[in-house]
Amino acid sequence: MRIESRLFYLGIILMPFIGTIAITKKIFYPLGSGLFLFALIGSFFWLIRRRRIEIPSQRVLWFIMVFVIFYFISGAVNLPSMFRSVWQGVQGIERYLLSMGLWSVEFISLLYMYNIYLSEKNARERISFFLLISFFLSAGCGVVEFISILGNNAATEVLSGIDSLYRGELFRQPFRIQSFASEPSQYSVYLVVIFPLLLFKLIKSKHILFYALSLVLFFVLLFATYSRTGYFIILIEFFGFCFFFRREIRWEKLCMFCLMLFLILGGGGNLVGDAIGGSERVVEMFATLLSNDIVFSNMSNMARFGATMAAMGIFQDHIFFGVGYDQFAFYAANYYPDWAYMSIEIVDWSTNYSGRAAWPPAFNYYVRLLAEVGFFGALAWIGVLWSVWREGWRALAVGIEYDYLKVYLIMFLGQAAILFNTSDISITNIFVAAVILAETRRLQQESFKKKEGLSDKCGITKR
Repeated sequence: MRIESRLFYLGIILMPFIGTIAITKKIFYPLGSGLFLFALIGSFFWLIRRRRIEIPSQRVLWFIMVFVIFYFISGAVNLPSMFRSVWQGVQGIERYLLSMGLWSVEFISLLYMYNIYLSEKNARERISFFLLISFFLSAGCGVVEFISILGNNAATEVLSGIDSLYRGELFRQPFRIQSFASEPSQYSVYLVVIFPLLLFKLIKSKHILFYALSLVLFFVLLFATYSRTGYFIILIEFFGFCFFFRREIRWEKLCMFCLMLFLILGGGGNLVGDAIGGSERVVEMFATLLSNDIVFSNMSNMARFGATMAAMGIFQDHIFFGVGYDQFAFYAANYYPDWAYMSIEIVDWSTNYSGRAAWPPAFNYYVRLLAEVGFFGALAWIGVLWSVWREGWRALAVGIEYDYLKVYLIMFLGQAAILFNTSDISITNIFVAAVILAETRRLQQESFKKKEGLSDKCGITKR
């Protein structure tokens, strides 16, 4: 196995390290993670050693080019204001140029992972294997963290020893599982990548009991993150899985498993509820989305909604070209609703002074694009997502073995939904897009070889 392939698989194992790898977080935030670090190093070796670079679908590239065009048009229109704008000691043009570098790195990472997948004969099985290793590695840390939350001093010491190896000055949030990630919501974002694969293994593998217990462990960890985003995305992926694998699922066994899972989570919640908040905390968390009174008494919700409303206000004043990519922070303070200032985070983000660590986020990537690159730029981005999905969907009709493509498409549903609650593209988004495009190309190649084989058997020769 070549070094660039080994680095790719090592990056997959370290995927749970989201936002905790110091060097990548400081230079390439928000891409900083274990997967990105080794994808970056692997890309370097791959570019040096590769003689030929495989390019993804022309349709996908066309939409990427359209997005890039509007990206630069938006930047050109707003160039004078970028030189004038300063926020937290950073000039607008600096952020714009940095974003250009990040987009270049993201595209190279996409090509790298796409080409590695195509060059590996057993890429499907290997990616599946290393994703499972990454899950059990993170689950081990999560279990230690869970025991520590319950008050076990030995587990707390072990967890402190683990943290000293890589976390630096980052602290863990109390009473919430975050494993190797920088915060619980980031860990839930990682878990939604693993979920479709575990479900697939449950219905396809001979080791049903093993994967059933793995799913129970998965839901315990997900439950203890207390992440609404994770809960909702898992629900979306579950319905997507039921649709794609509706013919393979044994519904009576699935219902029995769900019943067993609810009993375990319910019983476990009652046993440890006093330590971690239990089901009452989850119910209260969902109530913040269903009741207007509770929504506006929850500071986290207020900050998110306020930031999203600010982005919408910027878009309404700059409909066609936006204010330039990564320029939201320079305008947000003038667009936050008055009620949003009840949130300490909004007050913090709207205060302009040097040395701040937190950069004002938009909390909805789609709305952020509307504000920063305008209507047509955001539409081009939707076109990129649609073209990736369409490539995978069309391949289902011609594939020889497309079970893994179904799994990747379910992952893609989750990643597209996550962008409604995050302000940046992550390396995980790029990874899922790369494996969909590569698996699609591989299925097309296998289908072509199969047709050639049938032609040879029938005595048909090519001119």
